[in-house]
Amino acid sequence: MKVILKNLVLSFKIGRIMKHSKEQIEATANAIMQHFIPKNEAEVEFSFHFTIPPSSNYKVSYEKNDNQLWALVGYEADNDNH
Repeated sequence: MKVILKNLVLSFKIGRIMKHSKEQIEATANAIMQHFIPKNEAEVEFSFHFTIPPSSNYKVSYEKNDNQLWALVGYEADNDNH
């Protein structure tokens, strides 16, 4: 939670205003994250970029938690083209 809030504050400071709520971003990321999980089971983190139409881009990061389940640990508005 601390990382998410830090990313949110940082995003506002550098002019990356988020157009969607935390809940919308998390729900979208969690809905599609299965497609980005690393095939190597030794990996403990991954990130990916996605767009919420029409043109809001985000980058999210996941880490394995103590139960070996993937947990969203951060997100930020992503104005770069990917």
